[in-house]
Amino acid sequence: MTSNLLRILGILVLIVLIYVVISSFNRATQPAAKAAADFMNAVYNQDLNTVEKLLDPSVSTISRVDNTITGIEFKEQNVFSGSFSKAPGVKYSYVDLKSKQIPRDAEATMTPDNIMATIPLEIMVKGKPTAGGSIYLREVQGQWKVFYIAEPPKDVQQ
Repeated sequence: MTSNLLRILGILVLIVLIYVVISSFNRATQPAAKAAADFMNAVYNQDLNTVEKLLDPSVSTISRVDNTITGIEFKEQNVFSGSFSKAPGVKYSYVDLKSKQIPRDAEATMTPDNIMATIPLEIMVKGKPTAGGSIYLREVQGQWKVFYIAEPPKDVQQ
């Protein structure tokens, strides 16, 4: 009986490992999703150098005290081309940014010309993951850079 239980447990562990490997390959094949994940991890870990490298400085400003990130502000801008694409300027504190996360199965939605990408974010509301806005990236000189983080819809804000 113990050997059967160990076999079942081993199979379950193997299934979980296969899922994790496949998920990591999916994100690794999408450079924009990887850049967004790297950016959010850098914010969470207070890695100012990586945040500066992955943030588009022409439309954003990092608030900091010494090497500690206290917030990020994004200017009002046109997120996509079109008449309804104007995004308001927003300012996030470190705590606001830290509460956002990229869902494990998130994929980048690319523009037809593959120069901009949108990735959904989640926030926890009453212990459940809920839509937390989106992170927008564009390719600048061959590197994906975050240029805007949209707020979640008003009805799901904490």
